Amino acid sequence: WLAVGVPQPLSPIPPFEFVGYAEDLDLALAAADVCIAPNQQGSGTSSKVLDYLGAGCPVIATPPAVSGLPLVGAHDALTTQDPEEFARFVRMVLLEPGLAEDLGSHGRSLITQELNWEQIAEKMFREISRSWGLAGIPVDTGPEE
Repeated sequence: WLAVGVPQPLSPIPPFEFVGYAEDLDLALAAADVCIAPNQQGSGTSSKVLDYLGAGCPVIATPPAVSGLPLVGAHDALTTQDPEEFARFVRMVLLEPGLAEDLGSHGRSLITQELNWEQIAEKMFREISRSWGLAGIPVDTGPEE
């Protein structure tokens, strides 16, 4: 098991190999069979989960790690707060290649179709326009590509 990120534990925890900060996360994600986000607290979406989904990796996470994401049940990622179920989900993804492929594909589609920068900007523009009382007023946003 390869664990990327900080902080690193002070002593080894077999079977994990902690490599610390990775300059090129794409390389680590390309090699990953599964990505986990076992966050126990926090607010908002974990940016690492967005990276995992965007890379097409199957994701297993706790609810705090995916807070705010429009995930569909066991379609885009597997989520649970229960440690035993979390471990069961990891085993399922590792032992069922079809499940891993489906989760990775659906998660990547979520990012490319619903959470891309163009759509985020459009939603933000609509909300700002609505809050300023400009909803429904056509605005030229530039040339269409």
